[in-house]
Amino acid sequence: MGSVYRAKHEKSGEDVAVKLIAAQMSDEMRFRRRFHAEIETLKRLSHPNIVKLIGYGEEQGMLFYSMEFVPGETLQEMIRREKKLSWTTTLDLA
Repeated sequence: MGSVYRAKHEKSGEDVAVKLIAAQMSDEMRFRRRFHAEIETLKRLSHPNIVKLIGYGEEQGMLFYSMEFVPGETLQEMIRREKKLSWTTTLDLA
């Protein structure tokens, strides 16, 4: 669907995660509706275990949103390292 990048917030100087939606997805009206619904949901959520939405928009036809950056290992890195996750670890991550 897209890629996530680590970036520096221009005003605060803090690290943020920016999710850039793939161009082929951004062109589909059905996906755009889903994207905007996701943004509206993220705006209303406030919980210590959910990243905070910082901003969102469209630049040169590409949709994006930024969220708080959480340092640590990605799920993909963990799976590569562990090869197989136990059911208890999987539940903890879910």
